[in-house]
Amino acid sequence: ALTKVTGNFLDAVRYSCQILNTLGEILPSTVENVHLVAQFEDGTVVKGEDEIPKYARANRKRIKKIWLEPSGVSAPIDTVNAILEADYIIVGPGSFYTSIIPNFLIEDIREAYRQSKDKKIFIVNAMTQPGETDGFTAFDHLQKFVEITGLEYPHMAIVNTRMPYYRLLQKYLREGQEPVVPDVANFAKHNVQVFAEDLIGEDDNFIKHSPAKVAQLLKRVFREGALLEVGG
Repeated sequence: ALTKVTGNFLDAVRYSCQILNTLGEILPSTVENVHLVAQFEDGTVVKGEDEIPKYARANRKRIKKIWLEPSGVSAPIDTVNAILEADYIIVGPGSFYTSIIPNFLIEDIREAYRQSKDKKIFIVNAMTQPGETDGFTAFDHLQKFVEITGLEYPHMAIVNTRMPYYRLLQKYLREGQEPVVPDVANFAKHNVQVFAEDLIGEDDNFIKHSPAKVAQLLKRVFREGALLEVGG
């Protein structure tokens, strides 16, 4: 609706930030009309960010390949510059194939991330997702990210170690979701520094990262990184 009013998707995003009084700046990966498409292990091709997980859950099939249509879309220069000028680049958490990976299917985003010399942090999901990350350990998420994007391993990874409450866990297990196993040793083998802590929020209905816990951990990571730079 705001795009129709402003005549430009990027301006619409900025205007929505003003309306919602967001603390940070939100920049889109592309302003072009693009669709996410996935091919599943049974050969079925599904189009649409919402339709892909629906098919995965309903048919218990895993994603084999994912791409954008049309291909070759570009990213706004403001988004590229933000990545290049960032002190830290934080990826995740979020739906792996339908929220995280799509951004890196855009060459401008991928290349800006590759060129940036600043520290990169990958926050691993706390739970697996049916059709997307069934059976994935923490390191599997990172490994698959590297395989799909062709990028190097990030400098750091943040991994949850807390097991959810039994009653809530049972609910998720019935839906085909399991806690992500924190196999931290595999990160060390690829020279990725791991911060493994209790990051789950106190919520009786959902298993998800606590914004406060993640923020506190990131502050410590930033602080320690600054101290290392000062110390040489």
